[in-house]
Amino acid sequence: QYTHRLGRTARGDSEVVGNGHLILADFESSAFLREAKDLPLENVPIATLLAGTDKQAIADVDDATRALPKNTVESAYQAFLGYYLSNMRRVSLRTKEDLVYVANQWACETLGYGTIPPALPGKTVGKMQLKGVEGVRVESAAVTAERRGGRGGGGGARGGGGEGRYANR
Repeated sequence: QYTHRLGRTARGDSEVVGNGHLILADFESSAFLREAKDLPLENVPIATLLAGTDKQAIADVDDATRALPKNTVESAYQAFLGYYLSNMRRVSLRTKEDLVYVANQWACETLGYGTIPPALPGKTVGKMQLKGVEGVRVESAAVTAERRGGRGGGGGARGGGGEGRYANR
């Protein structure tokens, strides 16, 4: 979404005038720059960008990132894995192990999750085909059930639950 907005602004498809900064991870940059070759982009090393930035602003962003609720970081981690699993060919990640390593670093170091990366529900690990991939932590079934409020499965259509707005129709 942000890439789309930045692209529209750069192409002049908008009344917005100004500059935009899109900070990319190393594994993303070559693919993005290749796909956006028609845009007037300038590749600025992060060190150069940060050198001209107010140190307090950097500290404020770091503090805000590290104050994110754990469940927000866990959701972002899962979304990160899901997105890049389907886009591995576009970026310079060759194996699922490479992706999990990058995702773990991002969650633990950049987002300040801690020293151990978030665990994923077993069902999610299966759907993402990450079972047995080094670095993937699988959440126990008890934790998954607790996260859902202690309820078992169901809750869906076709007689799978019964809670919700249309339960007795």
